[in-house]
Amino acid sequence: MQARWCDGRTSRVDAVRIGLVGGLLEIVFENGERRHYPSTSARLLAPLGRTERIIRLADGASLSLADCPELAQWFPDSDPVQRIVHWFERSWPTVLVAVVLLLASLFAFQQWLIPGAARAVAERVPAEIEALAARHTLALLQDRLFKPSQLAESRRSAITAQFQALVADLPRGDDYRLLFLAAPELGANALMLPDGTTILTDEMVELAASDAELLAVLAHEAGHHEHRHGMRLALQSMALLAAIGIATGDAGSAASMASSVGLVLIENGYSRDFEREADAFATALLTRNGHPASALSDIFARMLEQHGDALDTGLLGYFSTHPSTAERIEAARRANAQRSDTEDGTDAAQH
Repeated sequence: MQARWCDGRTSRVDAVRIGLVGGLLEIVFENGERRHYPSTSARLLAPLGRTERIIRLADGASLSLADCPELAQWFPDSDPVQRIVHWFERSWPTVLVAVVLLLASLFAFQQWLIPGAARAVAERVPAEIEALAARHTLALLQDRLFKPSQLAESRRSAITAQFQALVADLPRGDDYRLLFLAAPELGANALMLPDGTTILTDEMVELAASDAELLAVLAHEAGHHEHRHGMRLALQSMALLAAIGIATGDAGSAASMASSVGLVLIENGYSRDFEREADAFATALLTRNGHPASALSDIFARMLEQHGDALDTGLLGYFSTHPSTAERIEAARRANAQRSDTEDGTDAAQH
């Protein structure tokens, strides 16, 4: 069969004929010269699409020729994996199926595997790293948004006492520390830091019509802490490998995450699922402690009335991401109505 021969040292290329004779690869040049190589010393390179096949010879020379069935017979020990890859390359339907499967795998990785891994790793993040992340975040917030609180000490103490009573029996109840700050630009809001430090703005205290509404806000933030949403969000943004580095105590990864938590919370806020989970947690916590669950939807509605659609694109807190404010108000009201119906049914059964 026809081939092109290159000596591997110069740009010279000769047209040749090749064949397999008694286990020897025979090369016949146009001038009649013949060269022989043991077929076991020659190597057929893996195919690349529909390009020419390359045979590497023991002395550094090479042969280029069109693909043909004889090559598979001459070099039966070629890498089977490469043969499979070559088959894929030549089959467009197979390539399309592979692309679809790849995209589906990437979607599953992003949608389920990374969040699941982040949840598992977040449970194992040392308290020291949570505290470091909280300090970084608080420094960013105080530099950009917050000022010292102007609330009276007696008012702050009263709210703090109610908050501590609300979270006392939670699994992470010892973590919580309430911090009051003023935020003229941000307005009424609250934020949970990774170590349990809970920021409540003066503007939120002024907006709330009752302490029950403030407790609803704080119960929502407690939901973020109990479910470790801040850490999980940071770990998801850093992807799985960095998350594993955090869990194993890698100092560089820890410092990187500590810096990223604040930036992620400031720029992105929590995800839709995290906000819904915190809303549901708040409703259950308020009810369990004898507070009206309706306070959650009431404070949401009050914030919507004050800030309008700006809440759904806000910088921090409840309304910086999906679901929309109106949707969450309706969800909170439905949850409260369902709990009221359940309680009424229980009372009726007892009587």
